[in-house]
Amino acid sequence: MIFKWVGKWNIKIIRKDKVLKKIVIFNQITNLAKDEMIKCFDGDYVNLTIKELAIGTGTTSPSASDTKLETEIYRVTYNESTRSGIGTRLSTFTLNGSEYAGHISELGVFAGHEAQTWSGGIGKDTGLLMSRVICDIDLESDQEIYFQRTDAIT
Repeated sequence: MIFKWVGKWNIKIIRKDKVLKKIVIFNQITNLAKDEMIKCFDGDYVNLTIKELAIGTGTTSPSASDTKLETEIYRVTYNESTRSGIGTRLSTFTLNGSEYAGHISELGVFAGHEAQTWSGGIGKDTGLLMSRVICDIDLESDQEIYFQRTDAIT
């Protein structure tokens, strides 16, 4: 049997409890994440604990060899990460327009102990990049974005 790891984003842009836009994106799982995952078969410690969602303004197509975002500009820590079924994990993040308002063209999930919070840019490019996607989102100061990520091993 061959296993497949799929990452899917469900994104909602909200203003005053009204959903303005819904976006669904499937993403590129990086080679770093796949290599970390396979360590469990060697009995090694695997650290794919999801920590941060990084947003950026880069436009280069995602590649399995990516190790960071093209142009990271901000990060948010996950709200919740729970098992949502056999071989499935659901992680949620929220970004308020009061934290960051502007254009977002790339998203990346960072895992591991090394992944740090934004802290004025100190956390930029830290951790293991699990996945990266290109998107087209404009966030205004009176809006928020609800990011729901599903990782599934099928």
